[in-house]
Amino acid sequence: MLFIAIHIIGFYLVFIGTWRLATATTKLPMGEAMFQQRDEEQAYNPLMDLVSPHKVLVWIFKTILSFNKPGYYTSAVILHKKFNWGLLWILLGLIIQLVSHFGGRCGR
Repeated sequence: MLFIAIHIIGFYLVFIGTWRLATATTKLPMGEAMFQQRDEEQAYNPLMDLVSPHKVLVWIFKTILSFNKPGYYTSAVILHKKFNWGLLWILLGLIIQLVSHFGGRCGR
């Protein structure tokens, strides 16, 4: 039972990390929006990602609805702090799943 819970935690971290990576690339802001984005990036708290899964579910729903819509950014910016935390969540989730997988096999 413990290994199932650890697998679920690992999956959740990978899920949150994927969302964070996808939302770390945004359109290049102009004017006042540039300062807002800078302030938002500096005030970013990665632990809030873990306690707000409703944002992820809304993002998935909107993404599914917009699959057929063409779109692109002619100039984009990657929010490095959010991108790095997204990678960290994914790697941490994968490591947790790997450890629980091999830990479950050794315990049998």
